[in-house]
Amino acid sequence: MSFNTNIRFLRKCRGRTQDEVAFALGMKRSTLSGYESQVAQPGIEALIAFSR
Repeated sequence: MSFNTNIRFLRKCRGRTQDEVAFALGMKRSTLSGYESQVAQPGIEALIAFSR
């Protein structure tokens, strides 16, 4: 599984929306959507936020 598949899978398993996860991570929903659809790649700051 790649990063985008993992974050989408984990988000859906926990019953969270993109808005909820993006807010918790301090990013825009469109940014999270870009990561999930492989339009964008997260930087080191975003990866650290995901790991927390």
